[in-house]
Amino acid sequence: MGTRFGLAIVAALGARFRVAVLGKYGLEQAPVLPRAMNLPERYAAEAARITCPVLFHVQLDDDLFPLAGQYALFDRLGSERKELLTYPGPHHVTDPAAEIRWREFVRELL
Repeated sequence: MGTRFGLAIVAALGARFRVAVLGKYGLEQAPVLPRAMNLPERYAAEAARITCPVLFHVQLDDDLFPLAGQYALFDRLGSERKELLTYPGPHHVTDPAAEIRWREFVRELL
């Protein structure tokens, strides 16, 4: 749920954010998720307002957010510096190497 809520926060705070790590989320969602939570236009608009550097994590076999929707959200990010980080596996799996990269990305830009 970090990106579902974090996207709006990063967009709203604008230049006050120096760097963000987002991901495992997209503009499409699986039918198992509540339809009321599916707001692709809102998330696309928020993504476009983000200007800080972003590392965006994509799970290639995500069972909650289809790959095409994750890539679509990444493409909408307004940041001039954005990096795509991809790992195999379903939504609930996070490779320890990914967590290391998240921290490195933040450390590099602070």
